[in-house]
Amino acid sequence: MTPGRAAALFASRDDVALGARVLEVVAKAQAAHPATEAGSAGFIERLGSLCEGDPARLSRLACDDLWLAHAAASGCPRAVAAFEQEVFRPRVEAIARRYPDDPTVEDEAQDLRLRLVADAEPRLLAYRGQGTLAGWVSVSLARAVVKARRRRDRDDGRQP
Repeated sequence: MTPGRAAALFASRDDVALGARVLEVVAKAQAAHPATEAGSAGFIERLGSLCEGDPARLSRLACDDLWLAHAAASGCPRAVAAFEQEVFRPRVEAIARRYPDDPTVEDEAQDLRLRLVADAEPRLLAYRGQGTLAGWVSVSLARAVVKARRRRDRDDGRQP
C-alpha cells in the first residue's frame, strides 16, 4: 500500500507524510503479532475512525492490541488462537483465582468468548484501544461474572 492511499483511508486526505506514519504504525502492530493476518486497509480505516482523522490521537491508541483484536474479529484463526492464549485465558485464570470452585467463571468466560470472536458482529470490534486489550477483557469478564453471581444468589434466595 502506498503512503498516499494509507492517508486517504486514515483521514480522507492525500498527505504522504501522514500515510507513511500510519504505515509505520501498522507495520509495528503487525510485527507484534507476526502470525496474524487481516486486511491492513480495514485496519487503517478503523484507526482513522477511532482517531477521527486526527493523527495526534494515533499515539494514544494501543495499536498492537487493536491489530490483534481486528485480526481475531476478522476471523484469522491464528489471531483467534493468539488472542485466546495471550489475552483471554490468562484473564480467565486470574478471575478464577478470585472465585475458586465457582463454575460461574468458566460459564461466563465461554459466553464472553463466543460474543467476542464468534458472533456475527464480534464484540472485539467494540474495543477502542484506549487501554490494553487484556484490561478490557478483564473488565468485561469481571462484570459478567459479578452479574451472573448476583443473579444466582438472588434466584437461590427466592427458593424455599
